Amino acid sequence: FEQAKVMQFTEAFSDAVNVFSGGRSVEKGKTVLSPSAEIVPKESPTARLIAEIVDFAGENDLSEVELRVDHKAVVMTLPDAALFDSGAARIKPMATATLDKIGRLIAQVQCPVRISGHSDDRPIKTDLFPSNWELSTSRAVSVLRFFIERTGIPASRLSAAGYASFQPLPGSGGDARQRRVEITFLTHEAASREGT
Repeated sequence: FEQAKVMQFTEAFSDAVNVFSGGRSVEKGKTVLSPSAEIVPKESPTARLIAEIVDFAGENDLSEVELRVDHKAVVMTLPDAALFDSGAARIKPMATATLDKIGRLIAQVQCPVRISGHSDDRPIKTDLFPSNWELSTSRAVSVLRFFIERTGIPASRLSAAGYASFQPLPGSGGDARQRRVEITFLTHEAASREGT
C-alpha cells in the first residue's frame, strides 16, 4: 500500500481500510502517503469523505496541498506563500485558481468546513496586524469570504479561526511550514461533537 492511491476500497480490504493520519501531498495523479496509519471502517462517513477528497485532489491537480486525517476530519493544508504575500492577508491573484478548485470540492462534499490560519512565532507588528493573532485570523477570514463570494457556498457551512503560532505542526522543522491555512472537512459526527 506504500505509495499507492489512498482509497482503493474495492481491493484487498474487508471491514477496514488503512487511512494515513500523517501528512501527504497530492502529486499529479497520485497521493504520497505517510508511514503512520489509523484504521477507519471502509463504509464509515470518514472513509467516504477521505475517498471523495483524495479523488478530487488527484483529478484536479491540487499538487500544492497536503492532506491528513485528524479526528474524523480531513485536513487540507496550503502553505501561506501559495496564498498570500508576506505579512499580508489579501489573497494573491495567482492563488484564485487553486481556491476555485477547493471551493468546487467544498460545494461537492456537502460537509461543514473550518478554515484556520496559522503563523510562525516570529512577531509581527503593523498598523493592520498588531500581532500574529490578527494576521492568522484575517487570512482565515479572507479565504472564507473568497469561498462565499466566488463559489456561493452557504456561509452556514463555513467557519474561520486564527491560531497564531499556538497550534504548530509536530516535527515540522522550520518556520515556513508553520505559516499555513488549513481547510478542515468535518464529518457530521465530528461537527456535532464540536458543536459546529
